[in-house]
Amino acid sequence: MKNGGAVSILFFISIIWITTNTKIYQQAYRWDAAGYYAYLPATFIYDDLDFNFHKQNSGVEKEEFYRQATNGKFLNKYGVGSPILQFPFFVAGHLTSKFSNHPQNGFSKYYKLFTAIGAAFYGALGLFFLGLSLKDYFGSFSLNLTLLSIGFATNFFYYSLMELMMSHIYSFFLFSLVLWAGIQWKKLDKPIYFLIFCLGGGLIVATRITNIIFLMVPLFWGINDWSGIKSLFLQFKKQIWILLFGIALFALPLIPQFWYLNYAVGEFRSPYGHEPFFWSDPLFLKVLFSYRKGWFVWSPILLVGIFGWFLSFKKEGFWVINIFLLINLYVISSWWCWWYGGSFGMRALIESSVPFAFFMAAGFQFISQFKLGKYFLMVILPWFIGLNLFQSHQYNKGVIHHDAMTQKAYWTIFGYRPPLAPEVEAKKNKYLDFTDAKKTMEDAEYRRGL
Repeated sequence: MKNGGAVSILFFISIIWITTNTKIYQQAYRWDAAGYYAYLPATFIYDDLDFNFHKQNSGVEKEEFYRQATNGKFLNKYGVGSPILQFPFFVAGHLTSKFSNHPQNGFSKYYKLFTAIGAAFYGALGLFFLGLSLKDYFGSFSLNLTLLSIGFATNFFYYSLMELMMSHIYSFFLFSLVLWAGIQWKKLDKPIYFLIFCLGGGLIVATRITNIIFLMVPLFWGINDWSGIKSLFLQFKKQIWILLFGIALFALPLIPQFWYLNYAVGEFRSPYGHEPFFWSDPLFLKVLFSYRKGWFVWSPILLVGIFGWFLSFKKEGFWVINIFLLINLYVISSWWCWWYGGSFGMRALIESSVPFAFFMAAGFQFISQFKLGKYFLMVILPWFIGLNLFQSHQYNKGVIHHDAMTQKAYWTIFGYRPPLAPEVEAKKNKYLDFTDAKKTMEDAEYRRGL
């Protein structure tokens, strides 16, 4: 399919097949994921936005993993965007549990199964809308290679399957939807696309507040000078009622977030207020190239995008994509926990692969112009996919440590199937570099050295 629909279907079927055959979704509600998901049972089953319901149910992740004390109350620091998107699948799990005589507690078998189906659905839909955006600029071969690469050869796959209630798959879907809507709005000047952009933009902010930066990409797509910006504002002026309706749609998904913050702490504030950013000390190279979590180390197929970047200077959207990527990288690499805790690869950049896909497609398109280049891609891509799937399995089984990997530890376990032999495990453990979270927040030099 020229719009990547076949890849999207393949991705969905693959995730569902693995999910139903391995029951891997049973371990989805842990740590951050527990915080995102907790809004659903807290609101619709327990009527308990203080999140004490774990005391009634031993199968629920304890709330101390996602609550923090603020002004004498407890605050769930995670956004409501992901649970809003998962709500239909939560309802399906709730009804199925009722009719199959399973506990309607938010955490029994069918809740987890339908949540897993939801993650696969949004992951596949994200790839589909990304394909729709790419098809006007690239041929079907490079488009499908790009979608296959992101879907199966990066940590996008892991977070669609194993840690499926983290925010990144939902943000990826929203990025893809909003980018497609923005491009269509600029091309066709139909209000419906602007309204989709606004509603999706509100969900982006409700899912992860720092991702508001991405909205500049579809908003300023195709604008290269001040006259383009002026034309955009004149367009808004002529369609003032559409603009006001769009602003209302943007605010709609944020109402539950504002309401909850007012309930929990009596004011609107950043839930991450106690976690610092080191704005004068961004660690770009570590975020991109370190063995701890480097984006290009753990998803090396993305390096094709670096090559494609040099071929994209005259392409539409080049400058706004670059501005977004630089600002976003600055924010991500300035956070105290620049490696983003326990994770497979650099999870904070998963959704950034949506705009970065334009550079990847440019790279694939150039290489595929040559007969040998096309054969090379058809041989090398399965290897990168195999590497990612194998390392996802290693990570899930604890062979790859969740937050302490180093170069020596990486190459010690490279290619080893779990479980590791005792001598290999011991050698790996010797090379791990463990962190002190409190010290990282307070000591810039210690943070830089990790």
